[in-house]
Amino acid sequence: MTWNFRLVKHAERHPRRVWYGVHEVFYTDTGKPWTMTQNPVTIDGESVKEVWAYLKMIRQDLKRLSVLDA
Repeated sequence: MTWNFRLVKHAERHPRRVWYGVHEVFYTDTGKPWTMTQNPVTIDGESVKEVWAYLKMIRQDLKRLSVLDA
């Protein structure tokens, strides 16, 4: 099973609100999105270098992949 980071658009009805979050999205063997993390990812690490590396991974995925609807 593969996964990556995706920007996900959330639309709430009450109150009416649209917001975006970065989620880990997991795919079927045929490459279709199957599931994602319930909550957006948090950016953390044990060092500044680790946080920057994590942000770089996220940015690379978001640049090449389209936004998903929740």
